[in-house]
Amino acid sequence: MPDQLPEKVPPGWLDQIREVVKSEKPRLWLVLLTSSVMAAVIAAASSYWAVERKITADKELETIKSRLEIEKDNARSRIAAYNKLSQNLNTFAERLEGFANFVQISGRDRPTPERVAHMQRELRAVGLSEQAVNDARNDPLLNGTRAQQMVDKCLGELNPALSNAKSNTSASLATIQSAAESAAEQLRHIISEIQRDISNEVSGIQ
Repeated sequence: MPDQLPEKVPPGWLDQIREVVKSEKPRLWLVLLTSSVMAAVIAAASSYWAVERKITADKELETIKSRLEIEKDNARSRIAAYNKLSQNLNTFAERLEGFANFVQISGRDRPTPERVAHMQRELRAVGLSEQAVNDARNDPLLNGTRAQQMVDKCLGELNPALSNAKSNTSASLATIQSAAESAAEQLRHIISEIQRDISNEVSGIQ
């Protein structure tokens, strides 16, 4: 191909060149310009959305972390509530076992004012231990738990016998003794169930 066009270009060639300048090349420039601008816009948009996604992901991660920490704190508080209930149940069970032994021994002798007075003292001690159990059982963190329901069932069965013993000193000692022994046994079972619940709570925060 020659380096320069001839001085006299055929009219047909000139017409073709004019058409290229007027149509093809401007279109090509427009496409190239549009492509460059669009590429820059797309790149900017992609960067923006990448940053937005990262910010959103970071926020979600922090929210999850905060929720997990709250759940762990609640679990730790629930474990403390379970432990307090378990300790009070153990004290109550020991008190009931001692009371049942006293009732058994008392049943061998004829009633005396001293024995009646001793019975009332024992009943007051049992009542104080039961109150401590109720205080621990009423912790809002234990609302609706299996442990709370088992404690309620046990006390619901025991209290009529204790009430009868307080108001009627000549009540059947055998009935009172049986109720105390049965309750103490139930309490031991509840304590073992609470220990299992505590283990589950501990597993949840590890």
